[in-house]
Amino acid sequence: MSRDRRTSRLAAIGTIGALMFSVLGLRMWFLQVVDAPALEERVQANKTRTVKLLPERGRIFDREGRVLADNERILTITVAWEAMRDDDARRELFTRLSPVLDLPISDMEGRYQSNRYSPLLPMPLKEGVGEDVALYLIERVEDFPGIDVTNQWRRDYPYAPLAAHVVGYLGAITESDADQYRDLGYDLNERVGQFGVEKIFEPYLRGTPGFVKYEVDSRGAILSEVERVAPVA
Repeated sequence: MSRDRRTSRLAAIGTIGALMFSVLGLRMWFLQVVDAPALEERVQANKTRTVKLLPERGRIFDREGRVLADNERILTITVAWEAMRDDDARRELFTRLSPVLDLPISDMEGRYQSNRYSPLLPMPLKEGVGEDVALYLIERVEDFPGIDVTNQWRRDYPYAPLAAHVVGYLGAITESDADQYRDLGYDLNERVGQFGVEKIFEPYLRGTPGFVKYEVDSRGAILSEVERVAPVA
């Protein structure tokens, strides 16, 4: 009797084991054959990050050829994300920068928490700083880790406020318009036309963005540049 019970138990264990191996084999076959393209696409997506490159915004002329809206190069102070990962280090850095940039710590912290900026590019802290401020920070990089200075564009209206209601102006994407612009391929940190010609001809003045694709590791650090397409103004 005991032998029959032992035999029955062994048969049951063998059946369960065979069933488990069958299920495991079926799952492996499914991953290797049926779901392989989707998995490969997911792996490639995790290995690369794409950063949008915005062109210089188009200028606006009147019928006499005079420039009504132009672009001016400005200096922007940026900070690397690696320098802000640690909360204590970030607060100390912002505390040091606040009097130099004449910018409240809460404003810098608000930018860090906003999720508006690409994690692959340094985060802009303040746009349009003077050359004296930029030189001061560059000469003291050991006191301000992660800080850099970049060139950006700022809209300039030579005849303002003349015909301002016709030309319009640029502004940040509002919360109420965020979904609309996101569907059009905009990043939420872009500035867009808010009135007049700037708004009506926004798709033409913006131009066609380019992109740069990076290969990244598991931590998101850039390993190499995979592809680059220049923006078209």
